[in-house]
Amino acid sequence: MSRDLNQITILGNVGVEPEIKVWDDGNKQATFSVATKISWQDKSTQEWKDKTSWHRIVVKNQYLADKAENRIQVGDRVLVQGTMEYREWMDNKTDTKRYSAEIVLGKFDGILEVQPSRKSNGEDTFNSEPSEEFNSEPSEGFASRRNIEDVELNDIPFE
Repeated sequence: MSRDLNQITILGNVGVEPEIKVWDDGNKQATFSVATKISWQDKSTQEWKDKTSWHRIVVKNQYLADKAENRIQVGDRVLVQGTMEYREWMDNKTDTKRYSAEIVLGKFDGILEVQPSRKSNGEDTFNSEPSEEFNSEPSEGFASRRNIEDVELNDIPFE
């Protein structure tokens, strides 16, 4: 018996402020776009070229939707992990069938880590020091593996 895996992880820059929808039942959904770039050197001209891809992110997880609403700005670097989903819908303006590909962070899964852009002041974010590379340190509240020796056994809330 084989098991399938539908998981996508991207690291890129936010291109559009999150759009927040609140449903009748009070649940939130955040939607925003993330740009990723690949670079390569043209063999004939030795010139470096770039290609930017845009990814639509849909956050259905309430905690992560709140995080997107309160902490994400255009230019922030984000690490997103979710599932790839495709949907089709009817465009009523043009009366044509349209297709969308989305990275969905479901109600009970997904990862959204934020690193503020250089223009933001770093307040109210998980990773407070912007850098060129994504900060791989754990978010506030999680113990770092390097500091695990400092944890007292009595501090662990379970046996």
